[in-house]
Amino acid sequence: MKRSICVTGILFLFLTLLYGCNEEEPVPIIDDSNTFQISMSEGVTRSPESDAILDNMQLYCFSQDSNAPLSGNGGSWDSNFSHQLLGVTRTNMTLHTSQARAGDWDLAMVSAGGAVFTPPVANSTASEALMYTYTPGEIQTDGYRSRAHEIWYRMLRLPTIDGNTVTAASTGITRNASMVRVVIDRAVDVDVDSDDHLFELRGVPDKLSWGGTLLRTVSAGKYETSTDNPDVLEEPLTGKFTFTDNSAVETGTYKSDTLTFIIPAHREADFWADATTPNTNVQDTITHKMKVFVSLTRASGGGKFEKEAEINHVTRCNGILEVHIRMKDTGIELSSSITPWTDCFVDGDITHPYLNVSDQTITVYDGAASRLYFWSNQPADSVYVLKEGLQGTTIRIPNVNTLFDSIAGLNSPNRHYDPDTQSGYIDIAMLGMFTSNQTDTKIYLKTGNLRREIMVKRLAWSQQGRKGIATRYVGTFHRSEQVGERIVTWSNSGEWTAYIDDPENSGSHVLIDRLPSPAFSNGTTTSGLLYGTSPLNAETCLVSDDGAKSVSGNNTIYFRVGWKDTSPTDEPRYATITVRKGRNKPDGEIIQTLYLRQGEKPVAVYSRPNSVRFASFNLKPLIASTTWPRTIDFKGGTGTDFPTQAGSFFQWMNAARVRYAYAAYPASTGSWSNASPIYEYYWTESGSTLPANYETCPPNYRRVSDGATDGEPTGTSELRQSLWADPNAANATNTLTGYYADGFFDRLATGNPLGNSWVANSAVSLSSAETVAYKGRLFYNVDTKVSLFFPAAGWRRQTDGVLENAGAKGYYWTASSTVSTEVPTIPLGFRAYVLTSHRNAGMNIRCVVEE
Repeated sequence: MKRSICVTGILFLFLTLLYGCNEEEPVPIIDDSNTFQISMSEGVTRSPESDAILDNMQLYCFSQDSNAPLSGNGGSWDSNFSHQLLGVTRTNMTLHTSQARAGDWDLAMVSAGGAVFTPPVANSTASEALMYTYTPGEIQTDGYRSRAHEIWYRMLRLPTIDGNTVTAASTGITRNASMVRVVIDRAVDVDVDSDDHLFELRGVPDKLSWGGTLLRTVSAGKYETSTDNPDVLEEPLTGKFTFTDNSAVETGTYKSDTLTFIIPAHREADFWADATTPNTNVQDTITHKMKVFVSLTRASGGGKFEKEAEINHVTRCNGILEVHIRMKDTGIELSSSITPWTDCFVDGDITHPYLNVSDQTITVYDGAASRLYFWSNQPADSVYVLKEGLQGTTIRIPNVNTLFDSIAGLNSPNRHYDPDTQSGYIDIAMLGMFTSNQTDTKIYLKTGNLRREIMVKRLAWSQQGRKGIATRYVGTFHRSEQVGERIVTWSNSGEWTAYIDDPENSGSHVLIDRLPSPAFSNGTTTSGLLYGTSPLNAETCLVSDDGAKSVSGNNTIYFRVGWKDTSPTDEPRYATITVRKGRNKPDGEIIQTLYLRQGEKPVAVYSRPNSVRFASFNLKPLIASTTWPRTIDFKGGTGTDFPTQAGSFFQWMNAARVRYAYAAYPASTGSWSNASPIYEYYWTESGSTLPANYETCPPNYRRVSDGATDGEPTGTSELRQSLWADPNAANATNTLTGYYADGFFDRLATGNPLGNSWVANSAVSLSSAETVAYKGRLFYNVDTKVSLFFPAAGWRRQTDGVLENAGAKGYYWTASSTVSTEVPTIPLGFRAYVLTSHRNAGMNIRCVVEE
């Protein structure tokens, strides 16, 4: 196997001058016996070999600028170009020049086989003078695709050169380039015989300055350093994948070969630890991110699978950006990592043992599990986290499992590996919720004689964590076209496992993981549950599809729920997740059952004679309002955007205020009418004028009936026949009270509604009459898993309209009446039952379909 040595190149620079000169004097000629020399250490280069590097070495002098001192022993600065050192020759590993000028110089040393440099013009600054424009070439014979020249580069601040004085300095050089390696670890339904599997690397930077930085064009011939929006190639870099069967790892899957690209890379001032040693903890100093695009020919039907995704990591100078792609039903999943370019890959062969990780700094939020990926050419089952660690920089931790959920050792339940791909991951989660950020901790990943130090930042990011909320979630809700994450979390003590149940195969479409929401990094430590008052759309945050049917943890319960695909019909799909005590104990004691629903179409929890289908959302005015109360046209209401939102309050009817909606917030309406209601018992009885004049439900909807006005048996009650497991019972036993993850409530800070501290943290979006949302009560069918949620928004008092019981109870009008002043309603507090309420009270309405 071809062997290439892959260690950063080190140069030693010796300067000897016989006499001084200035720019007005002729350039002195120096005898070779006392020449300006650069000596290269043996065995410190990779392909291209040291001969090629030295043969192409060019030396340029920039005048030192006292107002722009050197930073980081070799970063970028704004020296002005003076002249090029000419007549450079080589003897073995030593360079000689026949001329040099006295003075203080910043010396730029560059070498690239065949690269066309743009010479700097007089007085141009190093950081803004164009050095090199990348022009991609054809596929190379050594297996590299679209290979940029590996520019070996360093600017060194030289000491003063005086005549007849021996002057010496030393420095190191490294590539001003980055290697990008791309592989598809998992693909399905691909035509392995096709030669039309296309890959594109998009947004590749193409210009470097003489200061080693990426450039953006300002105007013709003018440039500036840019870390966020550099000039990029007009066309993407391309390559073609070939696939091999990977069924030994996962039936029906394939794995690709590796595509390799070498591209220009930005180098910042912190690159050098000292004059000869690169900094191992160099920061990613650019924010510009590239994208990948894959176009794969399917085996079934010959169609195309085409997806684009952004690479999470940015390139690093003299580093390798590893990109691993997994093909999913709904898209592609990327994982990436940065490693020093100290390991060389020739046609995919590894010449040295290595242990690569996706991140050297990883952030963990409360109960979420941050995933650390690893790759090694050592046996994957030998990679593990050491038991000992460090807190801060000096405090020894005898057992990191006292801080994190079982991450140490080969038998860690959170350690996963694939012996075929020699890769794996470790899920890192804290043991509990915290009211403040915790001290950074160092853990160590080990295999054989290799070891990687990982800095773990422990953040109390979520509001649940800061308040230690123990309120449980009772279910999740997605509209039929929604698949994104729903966050489920609450405080807990001890190990647990959440299992997806599978009624009629609908559970096979449910996704579950413990990874942190992508939105965690979009806020501050003072944000709410996820990101304060401006949550990202949950549909932009997808749950990973790794085939898991359960997730486990210790103490804090945290997991994300999503769907693989949109609902194929307009009928809702249902599933459940059962959370049990213990890790991987399917028969463990049940902590909670959550009812999952995808689809907003109206439903009856139980289908019986006289049952009706309930809308999924509370009623509100069709047009948003800032002035309350407001009138609604006949049948002019509409549903809220999310099931947890309160909607509006309505009186049963009011002759003085026909079809008025009252705000769900604030506590006082500012205007209220307690006029005597029209005396009619029942909206649907013969001759009633109420439906034709007072109905606020939208077309094809109406209010639900609790039976006839003469107190007939509950068999005529649409309400109880539709929702109650036992329609003859006084209370509904098939209910759960708690939070509901609908893509709104689970993404905002919970708070105390209107000063009611006894129902603390029961509401979100508290300051908005349009969107305020509450915890509530879920009705469910234990057999079919059908579920329906009602928020507990309280009511407005009949005498003055003051809001009461918000976050504790909910009240919903029926269309039935037994006496002249009272109407049966559905109160949703700690139990669900029917009581009679005054017609002038303000309550929510949940409409039903007119069959």
